[in-house]
Parts: sequence; structure tokens; C-alpha cells
Amino acid sequence: MKNKILSTIGIFIILGISVSAQVSKQISFHHGTHNSETIKMFNSANWGMQTNRLEDAKQMFLKVVEIDSTFCDAWDNLSVCCRKLGQYDEAFYASMHSIMIDSINATAWINCGYSAFLGGNIEISLKSFDNLQQIIPGNPEGYYGKSFVLYAIDSIASAKENIRKS
Repeated sequence: MKNKILSTIGIFIILGISVSAQVSKQISFHHGTHNSETIKMFNSANWGMQTNRLEDAKQMFLKVVEIDSTFCDAWDNLSVCCRKLGQYDEAFYASMHSIMIDSINATAWINCGYSAFLGGNIEISLKSFDNLQQIIPGNPEGYYGKSFVLYAIDSIASAKENIRKS
């Protein structure tokens, strides 16, 4: 698992460095799926999360992405589920899958930022929110997330400066 996380972080750094080169003008990214079985499992997994059956939900999300590995929404929700379970490396890894499918997916960048923060990787967390600010400057979540992290590490002046940019 540790090697998987390290390679994912390496991919993340590469994405972060070349993020502006990867942003596409097309908006036809694949966030959903057309497989009715997958949709049913996805909905069941979401219900599992809503009813706090997190381990069951996680297993269902894993089945969904096994069937359709390009289903961004399933990767995004898997990330949230893992984060709720305290599995921050796995949450980050799921977010990275979503970003590799759609580099301008705001939800995936947000999930990366919070997963990295909760997992103790402040540098990656800040970079995630910086990337979101660069990719979608009008999305307040990039500014809020970065300010939240800066505030949490007692960099209050920087947090205030960042939030004013939004």
C-alpha cells in the first residue's frame, strides 16, 4: 500500500507541475456511467454512506470502479467514504484516479486537498488547493480549503490573504 501511495504522490506532483498543460477546453468528460447495474450499485453505495454503513459503501464503490474505471463520481464518492473511515491515503488515491480521468474535476481536487491534510501532508494539501484555484479561479472551494489549511497550521495572515482572493 505504501508503494501505491508513493507512486500516486509522484503522479500528483507531475500533475501539479504540468496542470496548466493538461486542462482541456472540452467539457465532455465522463463523470457518470451508462451501465444500469453500475448505476444501481452506485446508488446503493451512496445510500450506505448516507446511513453510515461506510465499510459496506466502500466495498460497493470499489465494485463500481472495478466495472467502470472511468466513473469519476464513483471515485469521488469512494474518496469521501474512505475519508469518513479515516483511511486518508486511500481517499487520496481515489481522488487521484478521478483527476487522471478529468484534470479539471473540482470535487476531486477538493477531496485530494482534504485527504492530504487529514493524512498529515500539508504540502500536498496546499498544492491541491492551489491547483484548484489555478484551474477554476471562480470556485471558492480552492480558496476556502487553502485558507482552512493555513489557519490550521497557524499561518493566519496567509489564510486571510488567500481568502480575500476569492
